[in-house]
Amino acid sequence: MIIRAHVDYSYRSTYWTVVGQPAYSRVPAHSLVNLRFSVMPLNKKIQVGVYVRNLFDKYFSTGWQQYGAMGLVHYTTPDARRTVGGFVNFSF
Repeated sequence: MIIRAHVDYSYRSTYWTVVGQPAYSRVPAHSLVNLRFSVMPLNKKIQVGVYVRNLFDKYFSTGWQQYGAMGLVHYTTPDARRTVGGFVNFSF
């Protein structure tokens, strides 16, 4: 039996989504940690595992934009919340 574990860390520094860097368009820096754990038999024909994206559930924005009278629009991503899942890989 082969056991695999993987941890990765990513960091995104502060950035602005509008030229000229107006205060409303500032997206703060954030860090994310992801985990992956899997097992497979020695013949490596099947791999079964679980993963966690955004382990510490760090909410983050991907952008802000001012649209005149329409107001301020906030952009985000599904990865901005913790995601837990499983997977199965087959090799043949």
